[in-house]
Amino acid sequence: MATFTATKANAGNTAFHHDLAGIEHTIYSSYTMTAAPAANDVYQMLRVPANARITAVTLKSTDIDTGGSPSIVLDVGDTGDTDRLIDGATIGQAGGTSSALVSSTGQFYQYTSETVISVLVQAGPATGAAGTLELAVSYVLQ
Repeated sequence: MATFTATKANAGNTAFHHDLAGIEHTIYSSYTMTAAPAANDVYQMLRVPANARITAVTLKSTDIDTGGSPSIVLDVGDTGDTDRLIDGATIGQAGGTSSALVSSTGQFYQYTSETVISVLVQAGPATGAAGTLELAVSYVLQ
């Protein structure tokens, strides 16, 4: 297991907005892997501000599992719940996009403090390949 950090996840990041309540914002981040992902790798992608209520999440991946029977599974969440926002995305098996928010815990979830949103490799690849992860998180401030 290793942890990788995209620029927008670094402490002191100013990519998010502290505007008036109710205005929707979207933060986008990407991470280009220099090596194949492995099970339990964490890709810290971006930070959301305190009082951010999540309205949408989109995860995109290139083909990072080139095996004949690909097995990689990705989650999107935070340190308190690694699959709070997206659970069990298989998009890394051939490349693609997922915006399947976990409705019971992720939809309209409100963070009370500034929080890093990460992609977790829940299940490792059959044949891993370096690639790119992209993440967009939309929120409103409460």
